[in-house]
Amino acid sequence: MLFASSSQINAQLPFSVDGNATMILRTPGGVSDNYNLLISPSAPSVFRSGSAGPDTGIATVIREKNNELVTLSNPIHPDDTLVIFATGLGRTSPTVDAGRPGPSDPLASALISPAVTLGGAGLQVNYAGLAPGEVGVNQINVAVPGRVPLGIDVPLTISAGGNSTTLSVRVVK
Repeated sequence: MLFASSSQINAQLPFSVDGNATMILRTPGGVSDNYNLLISPSAPSVFRSGSAGPDTGIATVIREKNNELVTLSNPIHPDDTLVIFATGLGRTSPTVDAGRPGPSDPLASALISPAVTLGGAGLQVNYAGLAPGEVGVNQINVAVPGRVPLGIDVPLTISAGGNSTTLSVRVVK
């Protein structure tokens, strides 16, 4: 368990858990009813913990060129390299125990490699797996091709294992 409050629990499931599962919460106040859930082997989601000036809750997509978050004032450009911080990529090789940071040598690569598109254009995935030194954080490094749709509301989609997540980004020349 990473965090608990009266309305939220953040926890890292072991990577080996998938399929039907039952969760039971035990607290000093008692034991919860069983909560039955289905855990997919892969269900990507981008962290929204970035902040830029007064703006918070920004998707953690970084332009490698300036090492800053992608925002309306720092949009994606053709031929950019992006680093996306996410969760839900599933098991890795080599395996890493829950609660342990991602290794840097060798990197813990996702067994189910995600597909990433920008406005429908496929991006080259250079790495997908655990972020080195981080616990439960996935990192996806992608190369943006020279020709991608431009606009203020271009969908950036990450798909893996039959699940996907989409966020809107600004893309300019």
